[in-house]
Amino acid sequence: MPRPAEPISAIKAQQLRQLLSNLVKWHHLDDTPNRILNQGTILKPDRRSGQLKPRSGTFTSGLIATLESGQQIVLYQTDIGHAGELIDEILRLRHSGLAKPTIMCDALSRNLPTVLDETQRHDTFCNSHCRRGFVDVAELHPDKVPWVLALYDPVWHHDAHCKKEKYTPAERLAYHQQHSLPLMAQLKQWGEAQIESGDTEPTASPSLCLSLSGRLRGRHAMVA
Repeated sequence: MPRPAEPISAIKAQQLRQLLSNLVKWHHLDDTPNRILNQGTILKPDRRSGQLKPRSGTFTSGLIATLESGQQIVLYQTDIGHAGELIDEILRLRHSGLAKPTIMCDALSRNLPTVLDETQRHDTFCNSHCRRGFVDVAELHPDKVPWVLALYDPVWHHDAHCKKEKYTPAERLAYHQQHSLPLMAQLKQWGEAQIESGDTEPTASPSLCLSLSGRLRGRHAMVA
């Protein structure tokens, strides 16, 4: 039976981050809003520009780290910061010369690491997050969203088939590449056409644009 989480010291936390940074094959991460009652606004450097900016949003970031052995470690951190900042803390300790880590998250830039560029990591983005973005704006775009959701339906059926047949991760990936990737290619092509034609206006529906851009950025999810 799994042991409940216990508070750990700063030294143990550093040791754990170093362990995660060097032995992990997969990093699955996300965050969700939370509260720290006595937490006020702080100045924090922007991860990309280094410019100090006032920050007040508190989030709990969660990380599931899958080691080469298959063992999983779950790490939570609640502070003024996003999941991308947590993964930066971990990857900053990673030894050079190791194989590229695989990062699994939604396609929001705030959740992506900045200490490794795109050539130093494998990014895989979440189709559940992307599909949910379209569902959220379905009533606003009845002429566009139903087609997208219909395109997604077989992908979910394909994954259910893989689970039913108890495919290995490699078999599951190969099955999706054969059956789901052509559908995702259609969605990518449609999304690019929507953006290039100007039919999708950011000021009119930011969430639809976010869904589109997330799908386009996540185009490698079925490949790698």
